[in-house]
Amino acid sequence: LCVTGVSRRTWEFAVSGYPILRRWLYARKGETLDRRLQRELLDTIARIEELLHLFNKADRILDTAVGTALTRAQLGLTA
Repeated sequence: LCVTGVSRRTWEFAVSGYPILRRWLYARKGETLDRRLQRELLDTIARIEELLHLFNKADRILDTAVGTALTRAQLGLTA
């Protein structure tokens, strides 16, 4: 099996240092490569890419929110 078109960021995506895609593949070492396994691999890749897209979107929203943050006075709070 050769999977192409997967971004480096997707291949390197990790949660708390756990490399998701690499470990997913390693856990299935020795299994028969059938349509089910191919679909699961593509689904896993798609889910990681979707998460990365949402993270980028959240970063942009956060940057906007921080750039337009209200002051303590505007919030009615004491200095």
